[in-house]
Amino acid sequence: MHRVARSRTALSLVVVTIFSFARPSIAAEPKSPAAAPQVEQVIVVFKTHFDIGYTQLAREVVERYRTSMIDKALAVCDASQTLPPENRFVWTLSGWPMTQILWPGQTPERRTRIEKAIREGRLVWHALAGTTHTESLGLEDLVRSLGFSSRLARQFGQPLPRDAKMTDVPCHTWVVPTVLRRAGVDFLHLGCNSASGSPEVPAITETEKDPAKILTVRARVADEIIALSQSPALLVETEPAENASLVEGPIAVEVRGITEPGATVRVNGSRVAVESDGNFVARTGAQIRIEAEHGGKKQTALRSFKVRR
Repeated sequence: MHRVARSRTALSLVVVTIFSFARPSIAAEPKSPAAAPQVEQVIVVFKTHFDIGYTQLAREVVERYRTSMIDKALAVCDASQTLPPENRFVWTLSGWPMTQILWPGQTPERRTRIEKAIREGRLVWHALAGTTHTESLGLEDLVRSLGFSSRLARQFGQPLPRDAKMTDVPCHTWVVPTVLRRAGVDFLHLGCNSASGSPEVPAITETEKDPAKILTVRARVADEIIALSQSPALLVETEPAENASLVEGPIAVEVRGITEPGATVRVNGSRVAVESDGNFVARTGAQIRIEAEHGGKKQTALRSFKVRR
């Protein structure tokens, strides 16, 4: 990842990535259609999605990374040694898990193998400590989080990382690209789950900095959060994600949701089965209206999609 991220192509890619994520809720209106860029290079990266405390207890996840996970990664590295250098497996992970793998209690045998793989460029880390909700961080939190990777680089005599990645968080604060660029990062990879649909907010162009309009945007986001605390609770996700572009023809959007046990749910007027724990699943078209009713109270959620011919 480090070698690739130094190329000019990688630098141009990060510019595209930053502008696609830095304003997830506030979109600038393009002045004119941009010409399709010519693909110069395809970058393939083996990276790890690090979940801690989600699929297992946090201590169990960390223990797995320190033992079986790193053993399997090293085995794949060894198995690819006969390939040309540019085709060999290189494992990229975030800085904090790498420090946990190298914890003081690591066995001498495994530590020797890990350090050898690092010096050979087969185990690398990107600039960030992990995926964080950057909108909840202060500047000091964000800057200090880069210290895990920078300390590793200095410990092993490696260049400071010029790449970074985060996953599963649908939006980030605008200051992230500025902080990363000042820290020497040229390449940024971001992704989020298909269920993380963007909230419905009015567009604000680059020149419209009217605080009233900014507050309007924030209010719309807050409305979605407040709705989760109202009765009956109604949480809905779709596959594909809301506002996705669908091809005209037979359309079947999967609607998955959860509501209060005992509630009645209708999707586009048709009643759907609700399980004892409140989960429900339905399939319908491109314009979706979900209604949950319980105890004389009703909640409504709307989802829509673009249909292209």
